[in-house]
Amino acid sequence: MSKRRLNEIKYALLMKIDDYLDCNIRIRYLSNPVIAQLVQDALVYRSIVHIHDVSRVQNHSGVNIIRSQVDDTLNPAPRFILFQWIIMPNHVHMLLQPLMNPATGKYYPLEKILHSIKSYTAHEANKMLNRVGQFWQSESYDHIIRDERSFDHVWRYVKNNAVKARLCDDGHDFKWSYSYFIAQL
Repeated sequence: MSKRRLNEIKYALLMKIDDYLDCNIRIRYLSNPVIAQLVQDALVYRSIVHIHDVSRVQNHSGVNIIRSQVDDTLNPAPRFILFQWIIMPNHVHMLLQPLMNPATGKYYPLEKILHSIKSYTAHEANKMLNRVGQFWQSESYDHIIRDERSFDHVWRYVKNNAVKARLCDDGHDFKWSYSYFIAQL
């Protein structure tokens, strides 16, 4: 079987998994606005949020990369650039690029970035929900973006995920997303 065919099969399987996640209504902790805000705050905490469409940002000074809205004294050095995200009722999509750690000269490992976000939010969400146990799926799906075409595809996919799941008519209207976050600036 050709590599192209294997990639087509892999993509089709991933789309089925994502469709299942979008339809699974049993566990929807992230539909709680307090929990969704917790997760969104954790995503932007150690990130640089990249602005793609500066025309959507009101009173924008021309800078195309912004730090999160958290006070810099509380916000340690960023570990990744956050290009896109959406917090669905039962899962999260992110498009990010690890940054180089100035102390080591190496990129922050993706698994450590995700562990930090998942560990903190699981602990805090479980406290808020008065529950114990696993909050996040132990394994994350990640994909290496190798070219601009792939980046654009993933960017659009994440941006339109709430529309695809019929949670809103326009991605800019979904509160727990990059699009909404940027529109509020």
